[in-house]
Amino acid sequence: MTLETLVLFAGIIGLFVLLTRLSRLQMEVVQKIDFLNVFHRNLKMDTLDILYSFKEMHKLMSAVLERQAEIIDMVQQMESQEEDIEKAFQAVFDGMEEETRSRAHDSTGRVTSPKPEKPPESKEQKEQN
Repeated sequence: MTLETLVLFAGIIGLFVLLTRLSRLQMEVVQKIDFLNVFHRNLKMDTLDILYSFKEMHKLMSAVLERQAEIIDMVQQMESQEEDIEKAFQAVFDGMEEETRSRAHDSTGRVTSPKPEKPPESKEQKEQN
């Protein structure tokens, strides 16, 4: 074997080693690209999930705000009804006070009220008396 053949053989072996290393590097790069693709896909899905969650949360918040508006309307109606009831009670109490003032007082300071009317007696009761 000549020196040139040995150098050529060594060069071929070197190229083979270099090609093997390049092949390994290429496999690592492909694996990392696959990992990044999976990561990107998962990230897209997570982002879509988050967006969907925000959309659902927005729907729920809208429903809550609508219900809150309904409750506020109901409370306002109840407050106006409460005012009407207070006015009615005040009118009743004013009427009772007026009735009390209109009654006559006897000399002892007691309130005299008109005597209640007796129900008409039946014929049987008159016969018994």
